[in-house]
Amino acid sequence: MMPIRFGSALVVAGVSLTVAACGATGGEESGGAPSQSVSVAVNSAPASLDPAKAATQSDTVLARALYDTLVRVDVDGEIVPGLATKWTQRPDRAVFTLRRGVTCSDGRALTASMAAASLNRLVAPETAAPTASSSFGGAGMKATADDAAGTLAVTLDRPWSDLVNALGMPATAIICMEGEQAPATLDRQSAGTGPYVLDSVRSGDRYTLARRDGYTWGPKLGAVGSGEQPREVVVRVVANESTVANLLQTRALDAAVLAGSDVDRLEGDDALEVQETDAGSMFVIFNEDPARPFADARLRRAAAQAIDREAFLRAVGGRGRLTPSIVQPGVACFDPAVEQVLPGNDAEAAAQTLGAHGGSLKIIGTTLVGNGQGTTYIQEALRAAGAETTLQNSDLTSWAGKLFDPAKDWDLTVLVVQNISNSISQVASLMVGEAPPRGSNVASLQNPAWKRAVARATSTVGDGRCGAWGDAQRAVVEDVDVLPLTSFTVAAVWSDDVTGLAPQGMIEVGSIRGR
Repeated sequence: MMPIRFGSALVVAGVSLTVAACGATGGEESGGAPSQSVSVAVNSAPASLDPAKAATQSDTVLARALYDTLVRVDVDGEIVPGLATKWTQRPDRAVFTLRRGVTCSDGRALTASMAAASLNRLVAPETAAPTASSSFGGAGMKATADDAAGTLAVTLDRPWSDLVNALGMPATAIICMEGEQAPATLDRQSAGTGPYVLDSVRSGDRYTLARRDGYTWGPKLGAVGSGEQPREVVVRVVANESTVANLLQTRALDAAVLAGSDVDRLEGDDALEVQETDAGSMFVIFNEDPARPFADARLRRAAAQAIDREAFLRAVGGRGRLTPSIVQPGVACFDPAVEQVLPGNDAEAAAQTLGAHGGSLKIIGTTLVGNGQGTTYIQEALRAAGAETTLQNSDLTSWAGKLFDPAKDWDLTVLVVQNISNSISQVASLMVGEAPPRGSNVASLQNPAWKRAVARATSTVGDGRCGAWGDAQRAVVEDVDVLPLTSFTVAAVWSDDVTGLAPQGMIEVGSIRGR
C-alpha cells in the first residue's frame, strides 16, 4: 500500500503491448531487434534504494528491477510464484519453499537463511522501514529458515489473512547478505537477486541499471514480447507530466506512466502505444488526531458535503470512475452497498458548519494525479463553503513524507493508493493501529466499528471474510472517516522501440523487450 507505493490491493489489469509470447519478467533472450539502452521516467526521486524503505512509486519501480520477492501479483490480480515455488498458509503463518538456482548479484547462491535475515531486518525497529507495520497489518513478524529443506517460515504474533499477499510487496524484497549486513551501501550498490543491478547513480536525476546475464527465475506476470531485453535501463526523474509527455513524443523517453490530461495528446500519436488501467483508488482522508480540527465528526461531514465527487473527477482529467468505497469495483470483497451511506454533496449544509469554524484547515496533496488539480478543486470547494484553507501540493516523495511525519501537520489530503498486493487489507492497514512513527495509521483513525470489522476480516479465511470487509467499508464511510472519490486510472505509454508490462500501473523494468 502505498499511497503510491504503500500498496494495497485489487484486481488490476496490467499492460502488455506486444503479446507475442508468455514469459516472466526476466529470462532468456529470443529474436527481435536488440535494444541496448532504454529510458524510463518516474515522477519523483526515490526516497531510498533500500527496498525495505520503499514507500513511493519510484522506490517500487527500482526495487522491482533490482530485487525479487517471495511472490508477486500478476497482471490479472492473481498471486504467482516469485522466489518461492510453493507455500502453505494459515492466518498467522506461511511456509515457503524457495526456488533452486537463484543467485545474488555478487554470484552467491540465495539461501533460506539470507531470506529470513532480510525479512527480520525489515521489521527491526532500527531499520525504520515506513511500511513494516502496514505490510503485516500491524502484527509482529518473525522469519525462520531451514537451509537443508530450502524452506522459509514467516510467523505473525496475531492473524493477518493476507500474509502471503504482503510478501509480494516491494518492502519485503529479499536483500542478499552483503546488503543486509551493510545497508548503508544500498544507495550506491544493489544486493539483490533481480534482473538488473545498480550501475550508477546521479541522485535525484537518473539511475542507471545494468542487465544481469543468466537471470531466468523471474515471476510470470503476463505475456512479454519476444525481443531482446535491454542491456541498460536508465530510470529518469521527471516530475512534470507535461514534460514527460513531450519527452515521449520526441523519443527522449521510451516508457512512462501518466495519470493526467496529457494522455489525450499521446493517444493521437501513432508511434506510441497507450494502455490504460485502474491502478488503485483515491479518497479523502482526514487527520483525526485529537489536536486537529477534523477530530470533530461534524466538521468531517461538512467538508465531505462541500465536495462534488464528479467535479473532482473532472479536475483530475476525467479518466477514472466514481467509487463508493476505499477500493474500486472489481476488487475482492468490494461492497456496492456502501453507496447507501455516502454523504451527498450539499453545499448549503456544508456552509452552515464550515462557515462557523474559526480556524484554518491545512490541505496537503501530491502532483502525481492531474498535477495536483484534484486537491486544488477541494480547496476551492471548502473555501466556497466558508472555510479558511491553505494548500501545499508537492511531489510524491515530499507528500508521503508529510503524511508519515509524526508532527501530523495537516488536516486533509487525498490518499492515492496504488494497489500492488491485491487486497483491501493493505488499504486498511493505513487506517488501523498506531499513528506514525510507531505505526502506519496516518489519520489517527479510532472508529471502533471499523476496527472491529477489520480485525474480523483479517483473521478470517473463507466465506465470512467478505461479510466482515463489507461491515468495515460501511463503518469507515458512514462515520465520514473517508470520502471515497474515484479509481486511480493511469496510462502506461511505450515508444515504438519497446514493449513491456505495467502491472498495477507501474513500469516493470524486467519485462521490457525490444520490438
